[in-house]
Amino acid sequence: MWQDDGWKLEIKRFRDMLDENDEEIVNKLGQRMQLCEKIGEIKSKQGLSIYVPQREREILEKRLEWGLKHNLRLKFIRVLFKVIISESKKRQKELIEIKAC
Repeated sequence: MWQDDGWKLEIKRFRDMLDENDEEIVNKLGQRMQLCEKIGEIKSKQGLSIYVPQREREILEKRLEWGLKHNLRLKFIRVLFKVIISESKKRQKELIEIKAC
């Protein structure tokens, strides 16, 4: 049993740790989008398609494997990376459209 308000401090400590993790996640997503933009620039110069179905399948398969290793629900990982991939493709499309103007 927790004595007094010690549990409040413990929750705050864990929440602070969650905040730090969330900041790292956002930073990594920002870095990922920058890499996607660089790939988009290359695709634009080479006249390549933004959407590469095989690559998308590879990404999802590998991320599902990683999720399993960390005991994460596969549906969560699938939805998460579909959103990330969708945003990546939007960024690349926007980049190509800007260059075309």
